[in-house]
Amino acid sequence: MGLGGGRRVSTGVMIGFGGAGGSITQDATQLERVSVVADPGWVRVSRDIQVIDWRGELRETRSGSDAAFCGSLRQAMRVAATRETP
Repeated sequence: MGLGGGRRVSTGVMIGFGGAGGSITQDATQLERVSVVADPGWVRVSRDIQVIDWRGELRETRSGSDAAFCGSLRQAMRVAATRETP
């Protein structure tokens, strides 16, 4: 939660991952949603993971914002920032 005035901008990205290598009637699909909320002074990123079975039923849902994800995101942001610096 942020305090203060100003305009809030949010965007979401949903990417689905699944395999079709085995029997298509038994494969589950893993969906990852990354949400970004940004303000001039801060950015909040969260990642959620859902597993949906072959019948379309939700089987698992969990936060994907673990230390590995956060570290990888921070590193990618550092690299992007150094590329933009003249």
